[in-house]
Amino acid sequence: MADPTLEELQQQIDELKSLITTQYEPPSGTEFSYPVVNQPMNDEMWQYVTLGLGDGVLDEGGQPYWLRGRENVNDTVKITVSTTRNTAQALLRGFYHRLTADKTFTVPAVSATTTYHFCLTYDPTATTTPGGPISLQMYAGTPPTTMGRFHIVLWKITRAPSQLLTAATVERVRPKITPVITVDTTAHMPSANNVLWGTRCLVDDIKAEYRAGGASEDGPRTWIPLADTYTRTDTGVYKWAGHGARPGSTRIGSLVVMEGRFVRASGSDFYSSVTDGYWIMNLPESHRPSTERRFMTKGPGINSETKSATIVVSANGEVRAYPHANNSWVAIDGCSFTV
Repeated sequence: MADPTLEELQQQIDELKSLITTQYEPPSGTEFSYPVVNQPMNDEMWQYVTLGLGDGVLDEGGQPYWLRGRENVNDTVKITVSTTRNTAQALLRGFYHRLTADKTFTVPAVSATTTYHFCLTYDPTATTTPGGPISLQMYAGTPPTTMGRFHIVLWKITRAPSQLLTAATVERVRPKITPVITVDTTAHMPSANNVLWGTRCLVDDIKAEYRAGGASEDGPRTWIPLADTYTRTDTGVYKWAGHGARPGSTRIGSLVVMEGRFVRASGSDFYSSVTDGYWIMNLPESHRPSTERRFMTKGPGINSETKSATIVVSANGEVRAYPHANNSWVAIDGCSFTV
């Protein structure tokens, strides 16, 4: 039997490759779905299948993808790995990126004010390169979106002419992916240090929601209640009026909302002649504003302009009522502020 020619060998090789290489046939028509059983997907299909995962940093703590080390001598800056995990990880368009060492960028001086963007960039033309389709890049100006590129903007540095790099304006963007988990009781909540930063946990039996966070991303995490509620108990001086909401406050994120109605336990009115007001409540530390806030609330008598009070909330948590006339009760309904 004669040896096969080069053309015949190449044909045999191509036939074998077709057996072991996944083949993809793109869908057509005005309506279609995928994946198709026993048929692979291309990268565009994969992006849409995983679109619900979102794009962002997978923050396990230690400030991954953090901007550090601005140097004026060489005009350099670093995007760094986590100080606790020694890596940085992210998802973009359904693809995974991992950084195992700090990466240094040169941020050149400019003749006109320029904003540099530090991004994780998905480039479909790089899918077959050793580093994969996602890389950490710096752009002078708006990141390009041609050729199917997508970006996660991590940081921005705006530099003016003749300005030192250390004096340039830095803006952190750095979106994070935050999963949601559900447990039956608070005893079943995992350690906040073992989940991604910002993870939300729904506790079913008490119908409460928590977020994994802390004082800084570089430190330990704890479960922070998203709806932090304080209810003031009755005392021998002031108590709930018996109608309207019970006095208290609720913190949702950085917003605090107060509500409730007070009467004096002695049965006396709140008198407008009391110049120092009535210290009716003290807010918990997490509900206190950074500076004093003042509000006007309505008391007895819908149509009476005098049946109202000024409510003053101090930075130390004191809530004082200053009635505009002698009133049988005062309210703190609707007093809201950020902390």
